[in-house]
Amino acid sequence: MGRNPLLAGVFKFSAKTEAFMTDSTNSLYPKLEIDYDGVTIIGQILVRTKRDIAIEILSPYKGFKDGLHKPYFSNPNSSYLEESGLDYAHSLLLELYKTLNKINPSVPRLKAFFPQLQREIHTIKLIISECEENLKLAKHKLKRKTISSKEYQIEVTQNKKMIDYAESEIDFLKSDFFKTHINFSFNYTLRNDYFLFLQNYIQS
Repeated sequence: MGRNPLLAGVFKFSAKTEAFMTDSTNSLYPKLEIDYDGVTIIGQILVRTKRDIAIEILSPYKGFKDGLHKPYFSNPNSSYLEESGLDYAHSLLLELYKTLNKINPSVPRLKAFFPQLQREIHTIKLIISECEENLKLAKHKLKRKTISSKEYQIEVTQNKKMIDYAESEIDFLKSDFFKTHINFSFNYTLRNDYFLFLQNYIQS
């Protein structure tokens, strides 16, 4: 059992991830509710299949998600569609709430240093944009037969490698940012959700 791969691929849209990203207010699943330490925690199941379950917290925090994936080989007869799937959903919601509570004291510091992270990421994204333009130009040249197929493949390989490297550098910067300003680690999905939260805060 591991963190839901739908969440790790949150920016790679497929039929499943589009379903996952659907507005929770339109979900067919019932809301989740937990009373914990004097606080009512409300959430929503976003995905519930035999192998995957994902939830979003709606209150007292909003816009943060988590999930689990059950590999077929681990237990082919087990399913999140069973009654135990709801137990997993409630457990995910509670653990997400606890994690957000731990992060909360660091929010002012995160907001203060976030613009610097944005500037660094923007610089890297300019490199990605340049590589994407190089790929378009190379394709155009190939169609016009001003470069050979071999030259085209070299251009494609070099620019795609640069894009992959740049994207991995962005992931590292995000990870290092939270590692530096929060004294504990949390999963990829929550890191990206928190990045979007801070980005929206800066833009508002």
